[in-house]
Amino acid sequence: MRDTGCEGIVVRKQLVDASQLTGECCLLLRIDNTPLLAEKAVVSLRTPFLSGEVKALCIPDAICDVIVGYVEGARSPEDPDMSMMVGAATTWAQMKREAVTKPLQGPDIERHVGVDREQLVKLQQEDLRIMALVDAERTSRRGGKIVSFDKARGIVYRRYQDRGRNVDVKQVVLPKPLREYVMSVAHDSITGAHLGILAWGRWRRDEVLPVV
Repeated sequence: MRDTGCEGIVVRKQLVDASQLTGECCLLLRIDNTPLLAEKAVVSLRTPFLSGEVKALCIPDAICDVIVGYVEGARSPEDPDMSMMVGAATTWAQMKREAVTKPLQGPDIERHVGVDREQLVKLQQEDLRIMALVDAERTSRRGGKIVSFDKARGIVYRRYQDRGRNVDVKQVVLPKPLREYVMSVAHDSITGAHLGILAWGRWRRDEVLPVV
C-alpha cells in the first residue's frame, strides 16, 4: 500500500524474521494518540512503488503487509511500476492454466438394458394406476390444450394436443419400474434439469418417450 501521509516504511511484524531485526526501536503515535514502540528491521522489498533493501518499522497489527510512505526513492501513487502488476497477473493466469481440472462426480446410474413391446405391455398391465387411466377414458381440456389416454397395439399412451402451438404428440405412459429410471436420469445426472422448471415441464409434456 502507498501512503503519502506516512513518513517511513511499515511491514507486518509476523512477516519479519528475527535475524532481520536491528535491535533499534522507534516510538510511534497512533491515530488515536496511543503510543506504540515499534522495532526496526532491514527487509528486502519488491513492490510497484519501491524495491530494494530498506529499513522498516515492524507493527504487529498493520493494516497491510507493506506500507510505503513518503521516503526517498519511492514512486508517486500515480506512477507505479506497472511491469510488476502485469507480472502478477501473468503468474495468476499461468496458475489457472496449470491447475488440474477435477472431473465432476455424478451418481452411479446403471444403464437400462431396454424393453421390447411385449415387455412394455406386460409392465403397463401390472401398473394399476395406468390401467385406471385407460378405464376412466377421461379427456382433460384447458385453454386449447387437450390431454387424453388411449391404447394402441396393446400399449397405453398419453396424447397431448396444443392447438395454439400446433402440437400433437403421443407419449408412452411409463410403468413404475421404467418411470423411476427415467426420472433418475433426468434429475440425478450432472446436467439433469439444468434448464430449470420450465424446461423440465416442456420436456415432460412434449418429448418424453414418444410412440414410434
